[in-house]
Amino acid sequence: MTDSFRFTPLSVLRAIPNGQLYRSLLLGLLQTGLSIGWPLLIYRAIQPLPTAFDGPFFVEIAGIVVVFSLAQWLAWRQAFYNFAIIDAACLRLSDKLYRQLAGLQWLAFKQSKRAYLYDLLMSDFWRIRQGISKLLDSVLISTIIVLAMLGFIAWLSTTMVIFCLVGMGLIALLGITTKQKTRPLLVAFQAAWRRQHGWAVALLDKFELFKMGRGVADTAAQHHDHTREFLSDNTRMLREQLFWKSWLNWSGNVLRVATLFLGVYLIQSGELSAQEFVLVLFLLSIIQSHIQPLSTALFSFMDAQEAAITLDRFFRLPSELKPTKSGRESENAHSCGTEPLKSIALSNVCFSYPDKPVIKNKSLSLEQGNIYLWKGENGAGKSTMARILLGHLTPSAGELCINGAPTPWPELSLWRHQTALIDQHVTLFGGTIKDNVLFGHPAAEQQWSDGDPELKRQLLPVQKDPENYQVGECGGALSGGEARRIALLRELYTNHTLLVLDEPTNHLDRTSINLLKRTIAQLKDDKIIIIISHLDEFDDIADQTIKFTPC
Repeated sequence: MTDSFRFTPLSVLRAIPNGQLYRSLLLGLLQTGLSIGWPLLIYRAIQPLPTAFDGPFFVEIAGIVVVFSLAQWLAWRQAFYNFAIIDAACLRLSDKLYRQLAGLQWLAFKQSKRAYLYDLLMSDFWRIRQGISKLLDSVLISTIIVLAMLGFIAWLSTTMVIFCLVGMGLIALLGITTKQKTRPLLVAFQAAWRRQHGWAVALLDKFELFKMGRGVADTAAQHHDHTREFLSDNTRMLREQLFWKSWLNWSGNVLRVATLFLGVYLIQSGELSAQEFVLVLFLLSIIQSHIQPLSTALFSFMDAQEAAITLDRFFRLPSELKPTKSGRESENAHSCGTEPLKSIALSNVCFSYPDKPVIKNKSLSLEQGNIYLWKGENGAGKSTMARILLGHLTPSAGELCINGAPTPWPELSLWRHQTALIDQHVTLFGGTIKDNVLFGHPAAEQQWSDGDPELKRQLLPVQKDPENYQVGECGGALSGGEARRIALLRELYTNHTLLVLDEPTNHLDRTSINLLKRTIAQLKDDKIIIIISHLDEFDDIADQTIKFTPC
């Protein structure tokens, strides 16, 4: 995304084809015409007052019912049509959010809070949808109807319309003041909601520690304080909203009473007839019924604008997607390198995190058909170098050659489809065991039926139906060993030429470790295999041991 492009709710509207917007507008204008027309028919029916409620009078009443029923039907049809085009527009926005999420640079994702990303994908996305929906449904139509009704009142009585405009202006001013006064508290409560969500996630993550008697009392006090602060923010917002809502209700009642007495005065002075005043009251009720959704729509759109700021900030996170002048992304970074990955050479590589240097002038030469064992103490840069090899991190200095050819560092992502990583903290997602094993496999069902039965037997959890057993969030319904074996089976089932195993023996029993070693030895002929381990477990199958030392 370019610096000149800025995401707003109108960015979503602009993505809707013009023809669909025009059709929605046409339905709205037809509805508006009928909504304006049926009060005129009422005026015609009561001017002068009928002397007898005979057949022609009931025909007029039936016509009025037909016209406002048709207006309501058109409003219903427009709303349903708007649902369809808003759904399509929001699906495009959701796809854009997904592309940005999938294309985020690895470090940018790791530095983002999960609670922030949850809220962005759910709450902020929903606020955008609500704002656009209200804008299409209410703003234009309600504005035209309100102006038309005021014009009708002006035709009946100039004094009454001036009074109504002044009164509604004061009410509108009070409404704007209400929103301005309560908005900061609403924003503060939304921030408190995010903090409470983050606290709830952390609370659930501590469950195993609670079962070991760790920090139960201290966490109870912290939970009490967090919840008290959260409730306090909510109560401050509700109190302020109630205060200003009471003022609005009081002002509205004052305006109604004043309107009644003004009407009585105008009747006595001859400016209005009694039936015209009844019609004015009726028109004012129509105006009020449209002003409320109009006000709601405007403030929903303001809320959507604030949500758009969050989404815009998200779209500006460092991404592997290539921006274009239109602000749209190109996915060329995800195209595939076609040659097999036979050799990788890194020379004088340097890398630093913001708080410390990790790798300095490190050189490696990796060849297909070899198993490399990386050893070194914690913080020596082994896992960081693996991330560099996978294209997740870009070094500050150093040269890269792939298959003997000098290669720019960003092009490492072109080879990502030929790589596999089993991290210290395995990646599992909510779904079945089978879903996790076959995720991303181009021929999933065929692999499931034709895959090595010995690998399945040794690595799949016993007494858990892989096609139906749900692993839970992040694999929480599995033991550590079960989770690691499932992740291992998933990577062994993929067709890769670079395999990185970071502390692969964690949570594995002796049988699984022996199976892993045999499998690695069998796979190495057409692969580059890197094992990161503190243990001597893989010394006997490693072709080369590389030592890492802290900077």
